[in-house]
Amino acid sequence: MSGRIVVEPSVLARTTPRFLALQTVARTLSRSYHVDLMDGKFTSTTSIGPTIVAKRKLSATTTVHLMVKDPIAWLPAVIASGCRQALIHAEIGQRAKIGLASFRAAGCKIGLALRVTTKLDILDQYRHLNWIHLMTGPIGRYGSAFDKKSLARIAAVRRRLPHAIISVDVGMNPRTIPLVVAAGANRIIVGSYLWSGDPRTRWSVLQSLVRSL
Repeated sequence: MSGRIVVEPSVLARTTPRFLALQTVARTLSRSYHVDLMDGKFTSTTSIGPTIVAKRKLSATTTVHLMVKDPIAWLPAVIASGCRQALIHAEIGQRAKIGLASFRAAGCKIGLALRVTTKLDILDQYRHLNWIHLMTGPIGRYGSAFDKKSLARIAAVRRRLPHAIISVDVGMNPRTIPLVVAAGANRIIVGSYLWSGDPRTRWSVLQSLVRSL
């Protein structure tokens, strides 16, 4: 395990008003939060696009999760927003390697994201990275179910990378968080659980939970 357990709100929106509403609340809950960006190609769904991202004020500690086929196309917008943390998906092949190098050169902290179905052997190509983002269910929308097979994947990555950040996303709630932490995750991204009730109340529940782990 590497360091304390961190929980971050997830912001996923297809329109500017929805993005602003979620972002406003996320900022009151946490200094760092997670923004999901989708192009409708890597995923079947879309989010706000690069033009809107460039106009939004994101802090340097905000993470953008680029569920996109061409991360380089989003780089100028991400930098213009003020964000300096980015996750890029391994499944886009060589474009992932180019994207990671380009975002790092632009001053971003970078991590590699993997779909729940992607074989972990791909990590052999990215031995220099110390941040792995594991999807723990289907991606592209709030409310997807947690896949229990993810627990073995988290544990396997922790064995490979004992000091890495291992962030997890999809189906995170008070029932699943203790399971993923026990398996080796140390950064938890929470979306539908947070937004399907009173966010502040649920955030307090999560903070109390992680302090007890």
